[in-house]
Amino acid sequence: MTPAGSMKALRIHGPLDMRMEQVPIPRVGPDQVLVRTAAVGICATDLELFDGRMPYIRQGLTRLPLTPGHEWSGIVEHAGAEVDNVRAGDAVVGDISLGCGQCSPCLRGAYHLCERRTELGVIGEDGAFAQFLRTRARHVYPVPAGLSLQEAAFAEPAATCLNGLRRTGVQPGDRAAVFGDGVIGFLTAQMCRCMGASDVVLIARSRDHAPVADALGLALVDSSKVDVQAEVPRILRGRPEVVSECTGSPEALNDAIHLTAPGGRLNVLSITGSPSVAADIDYLVTRDVTMVGSLASPNAFAPALRLLASGALQVRPLISRIFPFREALEAFTFVRLRKEPRIKVLVVAETEEAAG
Repeated sequence: MTPAGSMKALRIHGPLDMRMEQVPIPRVGPDQVLVRTAAVGICATDLELFDGRMPYIRQGLTRLPLTPGHEWSGIVEHAGAEVDNVRAGDAVVGDISLGCGQCSPCLRGAYHLCERRTELGVIGEDGAFAQFLRTRARHVYPVPAGLSLQEAAFAEPAATCLNGLRRTGVQPGDRAAVFGDGVIGFLTAQMCRCMGASDVVLIARSRDHAPVADALGLALVDSSKVDVQAEVPRILRGRPEVVSECTGSPEALNDAIHLTAPGGRLNVLSITGSPSVAADIDYLVTRDVTMVGSLASPNAFAPALRLLASGALQVRPLISRIFPFREALEAFTFVRLRKEPRIKVLVVAETEEAAG
């Protein structure tokens, strides 16, 4: 049976109006699981929900109050009667996109395009900044042995990067460049290597995260100091066949277009927040460049978890700060105000805090 009683949850009521509240523990249906949250990452989407910039709020898709959080890991507390892929006590992670399972996109595996989809912590489903979360068992994946729950909380962004690069295509020996030194940029750069890229360059607007790049064996170019169009081809000994834009900057998008080798592929993983962006489409056409946009992380969790567990994707260097759940509000303020350079901030349950 679903545990009775109440729990603490972080609830967004409006722009910059977030409160730690006591709410009922969610009741679990036959195809759902109740998970005791262990670790949650603060994502740019969570910040946009917090300060009211999220387009889904304006579009009426996101309704407040809402508990955010979609980069999570935890332990199954209770599984519904029809659940057979996990059981109580299992360490798990889960997808953000929850499809109906019956429509045409869902039946072909594109559940992230389901017209009736909900999104954990974003659209129609409370998320993981709570002591417990409820989700559909078919979107839950066991954490491999040896992978910590803090590291497993990176499964969602890692799967998002993998989905984008699979759609774009990385061939063995490709040269790759990645715009952005946030968590998506660092994961995309590492994922390029996993998929066969021979050389990868990370492009940032400062050298704040150069020590992390060095620790991961990635070349970092500071675009505020050098001409990216000259420096990156010099390092790679040619223009990159694969370029990923992970910043959300319209200027970076055009830089990415111009950097891509003729016949190459451009992977756009970021959202600008602008209704329109001026892009040099003529360059795409005259250089035969393919630009691919990608959404979410469908069918990518299992391989992403295997890459994390193998060590091919390293995420420990990306953790900038860890806050206990009781200080979740402070964690959001820390990230929003950019008090110091940071890549990923985690909020962890007391048990994970003790485990380190």
